[in-house]
Amino acid sequence: MSDYNKKEKLKIEELKNLLALLDKAEKSFDYSIDKCHSIGIKEDYSFEELDAFEALTARFARISDILIQKILSLIFIILKETPLTTIDKINMAEKYGIIKSADGLLAARELRNEISHEYKSADILTLFHETLKMSNILSLEIANIKTLFSRPRLVKDLITTFVSGDITKNINFSTLKKLEKHFVSPEYIERESNIIYGVKFKTAMKNGTRRINYQS
Repeated sequence: MSDYNKKEKLKIEELKNLLALLDKAEKSFDYSIDKCHSIGIKEDYSFEELDAFEALTARFARISDILIQKILSLIFIILKETPLTTIDKINMAEKYGIIKSADGLLAARELRNEISHEYKSADILTLFHETLKMSNILSLEIANIKTLFSRPRLVKDLITTFVSGDITKNINFSTLKKLEKHFVSPEYIERESNIIYGVKFKTAMKNGTRRINYQS
């Protein structure tokens, strides 16, 4: 394996680690969402209830940073894309089908910035209520990005990044199809991969498979 391919493989491993970190952060985030929903929206809160909303805003800020600043940034490094700003990054993510709504994630990012700055006590309740409302939108994008390696366009871009150009020129990407993840190896050993895609070649009468291992 060339030094270039080793570096690219390390980036994929880093992406897998970040997705695992996102999964871990999501558990505490979901806990805070459920707890704050059970408290509900009202004018007066006990200290314990205020603590629950404080925890939600902190977890909202952290998980949005993991998603936008770390995961999206690394994805575009892998894909050799160079969005200049956070807005460019989020819009490009929608274009690639990585996220569902650029507008929703941009609104979540704006709210995260409000959380990170000092705010007046009179604005705290409004901020708490907005965070609870926006948490549902952020959760949908988190669920969407966890299926990252199931997107045919992204798989195509990963293949063209990691596979020799002579081979990729001969691949008919319109035939890219997700396959059953259980298979028997050439050594007649039963195996299971996280995701397997099959493709047809343009000038060879055979099928090829590109296996992408992703552990969620």
